[in-house]
Amino acid sequence: MAVIPVRNQKQALDWGLVLASQGIVCRIVAPEIAGDWGLEIERADLARAIESLRLYKAENRGWRWRQEMPWPGLTFHWGGAVFCFFLLLVHAATDLAWPGLQRAGVMDSELFRAGEWWRAVTAVTLHGDTGHLVSNLSTGFLLLGLAMARFGAGAGLLAALLTGVAGNLLGFWLYPNPFRGLGASGMILGALGLLIFPSARSVVDGWPAAKRLLGGALAGVMLFLLFGSNPNADWVAHLGGFVTGCVLGAALGWVPAERLLDRRVSRACLGVFVVLLAVAWGVALRGA
Repeated sequence: MAVIPVRNQKQALDWGLVLASQGIVCRIVAPEIAGDWGLEIERADLARAIESLRLYKAENRGWRWRQEMPWPGLTFHWGGAVFCFFLLLVHAATDLAWPGLQRAGVMDSELFRAGEWWRAVTAVTLHGDTGHLVSNLSTGFLLLGLAMARFGAGAGLLAALLTGVAGNLLGFWLYPNPFRGLGASGMILGALGLLIFPSARSVVDGWPAAKRLLGGALAGVMLFLLFGSNPNADWVAHLGGFVTGCVLGAALGWVPAERLLDRRVSRACLGVFVVLLAVAWGVALRGA
């Protein structure tokens, strides 16, 4: 019999599975028996076992699926649910009590060109019908909660709102006149863009970090194509929000997580978010 030394029990279990997949019978030897962990195999299988393990290590070199994330352990922020509830209230007011609210806040290209700047902001909080709203709430709840956990409640929510505004502006520039648009889809896909790069500054750590960034980017693009490329929807606003989210997320990735999650920074960003929405809707309703 021959014994292949291993570092610990976990490696013994992993390598044992590798050998078993190749039809090589092995037995795990505990430290109390041999003084250290090992895999006991038939001597006739030793060369084939070593080659199988060499190929296994070469194939898995550098790809570590469990990674330390470059921010604290909070992975979800329930503030995303609060904003979704706000969208629900706005839609209820529009649908049941104040139909003129949609007229006052919809993104209308001709009125925007005439100076009604607030429409790029207010349109983010409006929805055409209940199906449109439910679709955005179902994904927005998750993506906004993740973005707020990653960048802090204030910075995450403000950045997501700015991506929605950017989506409306891109629609204004690209769509032929007249153009009318509304909905939080650009903001929600912007939140997806914010999450693509776990930490942009980790790219200086070498190829393993670059692979993680590349994997995140590819996954984000696939999700965008799945949720945001419907030709019957406002795909220009979706694209504008998503790309802006990628840019903002990469920029915020250079800011230390402790700074973004600092209460004073978060409160300041949340204040800007509230003031921007309040001023935009205040001006819109004054002229309604």
